[in-house]
This record gives sequence, C-alpha cells and structure tokens, in this order.
Amino acid sequence: MGRINHPRIVGVLAGFLNVIFFFPSGAIYPVESFPRWLKAFSMVNPETYSVHALRAVLFKGVSYYAVRGDLLFLAVFALCSITAGMVLFKRAM
Repeated sequence: MGRINHPRIVGVLAGFLNVIFFFPSGAIYPVESFPRWLKAFSMVNPETYSVHALRAVLFKGVSYYAVRGDLLFLAVFALCSITAGMVLFKRAM
C-alpha cells in the first residue's frame, strides 16, 4: 500500500484487510469451532497469536512462559515483515 497514491484507496484496502484478519483471529469466535480451512488460515494469522496472548495474560493471569510461543511467532512475523518492507521499498535518492 506504500505505492498507492490516493488515500481513500489505502483506507478501503486497510479496512478490508482488517476484517479479513480480525474475524478469524479468535477474538469473537473460538478458533476450535472454525472449519478446517479457516483453522489453517488462523494458524498463519498474526492477530490470532496476539489475541491468544492477551486473553491468557488478562483473563488467566499467566506468566511469560505460557505466552512465549505467541510472542516468538509475533517477533518472527515482525522481522519477516520489516525485512520484506526494506527490500521492496528501498529509498530512492
């Protein structure tokens, strides 16, 4: 979206992606009740891991060791996203 010139297009695409990633994250419905294809998508959805970690910390009061897998996935995903962004959007001088 960094190469799109019109701000309204960016807003529409961001809203669409937000819906696509939010609903299968487990924030509204439990991931266990999803069909098999949606469970597979939620396994690569970073919002699923953040919702799981926040729910565990806020409602169950677990320690760092209970959510370290979620945090590790989010750190690896962030590193891959930042690296891809740096490669795709090199600064032109």
